Amino acid sequence: MSFKEHHKRSWLAGLIWSLLALILALLLAILWLLHGEAARQSVDDLTGPNPKLQRPRDEYILPSTHIPAQIGWTTEAQPHPAAGLQVNDFAQGLDHPGRMLVLPNGDVLISESAAPGHTGGVISWLKQILFNINNSASTNKILLLRATGKADVADQRFTLLSGLNSPSGMAVLNNILYVADTDALLAYPFHVGDTQISALPRKVIALPASGPNRHWARNVIVAEDGKHLYVSIGAGDHTRDNNDAAEADRARILQVDPQTGATNVWAGYLRNPAGMSYDPRSKSIWFTATERAMLGPDLPPDFMSRLDFGTLYGWPWAYWGRRPDPRFAYSQDDHHQDFQYYKVPEYALGPHTESLGIAFSAGAKLGPAYGYGAFVAQHGSWNRRPLSGYRVIFVPFEASGYPRKLPLPVLDGFLNAQNQAQGRPMDVAIAKDGTLLVSDDAGGRIWRVSAAP
Repeated sequence: MSFKEHHKRSWLAGLIWSLLALILALLLAILWLLHGEAARQSVDDLTGPNPKLQRPRDEYILPSTHIPAQIGWTTEAQPHPAAGLQVNDFAQGLDHPGRMLVLPNGDVLISESAAPGHTGGVISWLKQILFNINNSASTNKILLLRATGKADVADQRFTLLSGLNSPSGMAVLNNILYVADTDALLAYPFHVGDTQISALPRKVIALPASGPNRHWARNVIVAEDGKHLYVSIGAGDHTRDNNDAAEADRARILQVDPQTGATNVWAGYLRNPAGMSYDPRSKSIWFTATERAMLGPDLPPDFMSRLDFGTLYGWPWAYWGRRPDPRFAYSQDDHHQDFQYYKVPEYALGPHTESLGIAFSAGAKLGPAYGYGAFVAQHGSWNRRPLSGYRVIFVPFEASGYPRKLPLPVLDGFLNAQNQAQGRPMDVAIAKDGTLLVSDDAGGRIWRVSAAP
């Protein structure tokens, strides 16, 4: 063998061994990520008005992940209601059902949507292979469900709107249906009882949706004064990294004049404000917010808070009021003057529970245990071991209009005995008959919770 051939073979062997080492390193990294760092605190420790917050743990480069496979519901399987309650399948065969809106005649609007700009690719393929996660493109619809026979089942289904852009929240005010697309708040003429809208929309305001637009879902609700709207907008990315230009006009809740399009920033520095609900007893709006990752499996907790004008919540420089995020120490000198203004949320909802939906109990008929308070849909964690969320809870309120006690269980069993996700609760709403509706985006269903006979 000549020196040249020997050198070539040695070079190829070195390249092969280097590639094998790289593949092995990647496999070990994936296994480490899939294992996830174990939590040291219980969910109850980090729930309520005074969560027991400890020091953050260093996950500043890569978060540990623990994502259950999504397997869907078998023929006989269903969530487990709490004592005194029962559950049935109100609607099934839906494609990523999200936000719900119950109309005065009992019709239920439901948005069918997924993340915008679905292109597949390697990441989607890996999610499908490793976790059996459905990465289908958004159907971009608003469906109308109607129960004409047995009230516990929606026996009629209409496509009210189509051709939208990842729609989420909906609100009706003065015979106008407002739909929060990912990139615009749209207005359609609408009367309760309509089953289809053919009119073109009026764009009330544009909403920021440039890349990466990871928190793409927008929500909308009628304000306390019955004249304005509130629109929630999440941060563009999971970490801000001081990129102010990319995050312009994000991470906030806007007050919107639906006639003129004039806006005010009502609350800000919010990573992802999600659900919003009106409490008629205290005449206030409350919202849920999902918090950041990469500070360990126990920090910080998601929360619910009363929506007040001018409140700031610290994203990304601080969490739970004035607790600094150590990843942004280099930029806190520019924002330390704001720390004194950051609001401590009224109620923690547990770490990484992804609490997305909230509905006050006004009109509910589920028994005295669920009298005055708020139902919360917890979509479930992806970076905590053991898993958190994957359930619906009830947060009891006191006469003062604030929550003080730990939540009560309402619906669980979305995880099976093997910790596989059969479904994931997304939103909650009180039906006209006083039952609780729960949208399940992973299971493609709406569940109906009622008082047991």
